[in-house]
Amino acid sequence: MPEEPSDAVLLELGRLTWAAINLEDVIPSMRRATSQPPARLDRAPISEWVSNALGVLVGWPESGTRQPGT
Repeated sequence: MPEEPSDAVLLELGRLTWAAINLEDVIPSMRRATSQPPARLDRAPISEWVSNALGVLVGWPESGTRQPGT
């Protein structure tokens, strides 16, 4: 059986999980701010929301606050 991770590793995993949970709640609102999302996203996993938002942003002009290719 593998050795259990240290408390420090578990703490960081907890922080990462908490950040992901909070991000998941924000992504649909951010996507809606760019334009009306397609109805198919209503019940889609958050990864599809992110992919769709990135696809929309590809067509936007570059800006100083947005890094190309990210």
